[in-house]
Amino acid sequence: MSVYGVLFYLPTKLAELLNIHVGLTVGYYSAIPWICTLLLLPIITRIADKKASWNGMAILMLSCAVVGIGLSTQTTQIFPFMLMISLAVVGFIVVQPLFWNLPTQYLAGQAAAVGTALIGSVGNLGGFVAPNLKNWVDQLWNNDIAGLIVLAIIGFCGVIALFLLKREHRIAGKQLSEGTAV
Repeated sequence: MSVYGVLFYLPTKLAELLNIHVGLTVGYYSAIPWICTLLLLPIITRIADKKASWNGMAILMLSCAVVGIGLSTQTTQIFPFMLMISLAVVGFIVVQPLFWNLPTQYLAGQAAAVGTALIGSVGNLGGFVAPNLKNWVDQLWNNDIAGLIVLAIIGFCGVIALFLLKREHRIAGKQLSEGTAV
């Protein structure tokens, strides 16, 4: 859900920081995080594949996204904002292909197909819920960054979930290698 906050927030915030109307210049600045993502995505996913550390790398990338979006709400100058928002976009986008490796590590056969479909279905709701939640929280608190902070908190909940999943997988693997029942 948090990535949608960045998508809708970026042009407005850039225009505000640059003290201009949304237009071509804002579009150029908006492209910077996506260019960073284009360059880093294959590198980071290749590292994760090589080390088979999709969960650990997903935790790292989602953590970068949460920190980036959180800190981007606190900056008032263009350079730190671009740095933080680029960190957020790279994290939000790179975590997606890493994440999709996880269901088949925990589920097999028909359960993997159903689990993957359920994840996709629930995930698609984020496109509707996130912008509405952001706007609702902004209006509730009368603050244009409150919604982004809530979306960053939701991203942090994802980090915790991935960490717990990794921990559970490690414990289950240890029990299996010692011959105990899971």
